[in-house]
Amino acid sequence: MRSLHNYGYVLFVVAMFAALVRLTKSRHSAQSQSLRLEDPRARLTQKLLALIVLVGASALSAMSTMHMPWLWVAAAVAWLSGVQSILALLFRTPDQMLALERIFGVLFSGIAVAIYLVFVR
Repeated sequence: MRSLHNYGYVLFVVAMFAALVRLTKSRHSAQSQSLRLEDPRARLTQKLLALIVLVGASALSAMSTMHMPWLWVAAAVAWLSGVQSILALLFRTPDQMLALERIFGVLFSGIAVAIYLVFVR
């Protein structure tokens, strides 16, 4: 049970960091990311990395059936990251990207609260 508690702390820190990064992203950062994604090679790289993250999330989801309850939380964090990367390819204007960052920041905050309530506390 102690190792589950340790994994809970690690996942809690990761989710809080992800939420903090997304909620504090500036408009300037969204503009530079939007400009970067105008390059077809950058879009391809973003798409490949998102697919790798989503495949990893699928693997974590499958492994969560093996009596490791903390893996479903790790899978949720990975799914959110992958979905955000894919959506960033679809919604590339700075305003849309900033809105995505805020939305996913709130989602990651919710996951952090859930991790705290279920695993850490």
